[in-house]
Amino acid sequence: MRLLSCLLLVLLAPFALAAELPTPPPPLRAPGDQTAYRHLVLDNGLRVLLVSNPKFNLSSVALAVDTGSFDNPESRPGLAHYLEHLVFLGTDRYPDPGEFDNYIQANGGANNAYTASDHTNYHLEIAHAAFEGALERLSRFFIAPRFDSDFCDREVTAIENEFQRHRDNDEARLEFVANGLYDPASPDSRFSIGNRAILAGTPRAEVIAFYESHYSADHMALVLCAPADLDRLEALARRHFAEIPRRAVVAPTAAPVAFLPRKPALRSLGIVSATDNPRLV
Repeated sequence: MRLLSCLLLVLLAPFALAAELPTPPPPLRAPGDQTAYRHLVLDNGLRVLLVSNPKFNLSSVALAVDTGSFDNPESRPGLAHYLEHLVFLGTDRYPDPGEFDNYIQANGGANNAYTASDHTNYHLEIAHAAFEGALERLSRFFIAPRFDSDFCDREVTAIENEFQRHRDNDEARLEFVANGLYDPASPDSRFSIGNRAILAGTPRAEVIAFYESHYSADHMALVLCAPADLDRLEALARRHFAEIPRRAVVAPTAAPVAFLPRKPALRSLGIVSATDNPRLV
């Protein structure tokens, strides 16, 4: 997971995961609210929500893919998270793996991505003048990523470091242990982050096959927020994201929640606190 929070996530999550997107209801408006909205679907199936407000301090974008840790192959837990990292390692137009982050930071922005159980989200915010450049760079993640094998080991190390940080975080430790409350056949029970022991040596072809079998335009949703008017935002969405391929991927199905069988007594799970902060949840 890369490091930033974004208000767009609240807006995007239900929008991204709906199988058939209904017409959204009119938004509630405060007095003086100048926000304008537009919803459209590109020819490749990408669902788009445009949000325009002349008072926005920064321009921002979020793109969600309805693929997450539930889609990991049993033989490679953490592959969806690994893929999230690898798309940042250069594209056809911007092969330098550090170019994207450098561009965002040089223009007063920040970016992040995360992999959840049923979706993966990529998002950023940036100065208005640099917004189109950011959109061009981000869109290439989903059009022509390089997956340069020379840099894959670096991202395995990044995920290993993330895994080790979670081991010293009580909230993450509790989440790991709570996976044991699910039936072993349920995807909720699986280890999802990945670490060096699992991901080191993953063949490049395996990463590409997972990408091409899950990342398709009609399984994605995009939100653009900026002070530009809606026509300008629509033109940007079409210019930079219409090229995302629409692939013949299998539609994801929501995995049923499968807990362990009921018992006449309560179950108790315990962890050793990393911070000496005993509590009952």
